[in-house]
Amino acid sequence: MKLSVAPISGSHGADAIVAYYREAASSPHVDRGYVGELYCPKRLIPRRAFEQAMDILEDAGKEAVFSTLALPAGEADYDAAAPYVERAQAVEINNFGFVPWIRENFPGKTMQAGPICNIYSRDDLEIVRDWGCSGASLHIDLMPETVLDLCGSGIVPAEVFVHGRPALAFSWRCYSARFADRPASACGHVCREQDGLVFRNLEGEDGFVVDGPAVLSGQVVSTAEQLQGYVQAGAAFGRLALEPGEILHVAATYATLLRGDITVQRAKQDLDGLTDGPVRYGPVARRRLP
Repeated sequence: MKLSVAPISGSHGADAIVAYYREAASSPHVDRGYVGELYCPKRLIPRRAFEQAMDILEDAGKEAVFSTLALPAGEADYDAAAPYVERAQAVEINNFGFVPWIRENFPGKTMQAGPICNIYSRDDLEIVRDWGCSGASLHIDLMPETVLDLCGSGIVPAEVFVHGRPALAFSWRCYSARFADRPASACGHVCREQDGLVFRNLEGEDGFVVDGPAVLSGQVVSTAEQLQGYVQAGAAFGRLALEPGEILHVAATYATLLRGDITVQRAKQDLDGLTDGPVRYGPVARRRLP
């Protein structure tokens, strides 16, 4: 299994975005980097920063992939994505509406189905393969046995979630703007001022983090305990959704675990010390008790 780094949120400034991918490029354990804004069309990564990030990754021998929006609102969002798609060798599709648009406007462009797409079965993998996708990143809320089955299906190479704060939900409205009592049409990029809104649960733990129109897990999730099972099932990539400054050490820990040089327990101890806040180990989806 190779490791990939998920897109950094566009709520960061251009310099921070470039620095993030420079960090990813410097890691010998990262083979693929996703570059793009998943959540908000108003936060598209500046073109110059995007091109710098792609250059940095490619110059370091990494696979650089453009990630599309999860909620394009209309033709303007597709048009805005055009120069990014044109620059990239491969595109991660996070909304199936991009598939016919890319096939029509950028025929031959390599596509991959992103983790936000609704892929739940082998039939779904066959559909995206027939649409031209050469790989698929599996949904975070799949049951563990389903993840193993899809990884071993051989239909397309599969990527699994390994570490980070997964996106749990999206909305056409902007939670950050609403919290600040601003209309979404005149938000003033208030999400950058808030640096993520944390909502605690009844036990006083971080329940959710709001990032613009997206709701993320309040806790960092790790599937370190399932990692060897993913490898044995045939997973091609493990996806890391990290914060600036975390890439080198977190990727190194998972790479060491993948090689079998440390135990799962030791890896968990290391990850606890590398992550800001508590880490929840195990899959997000679990079979209900009878």
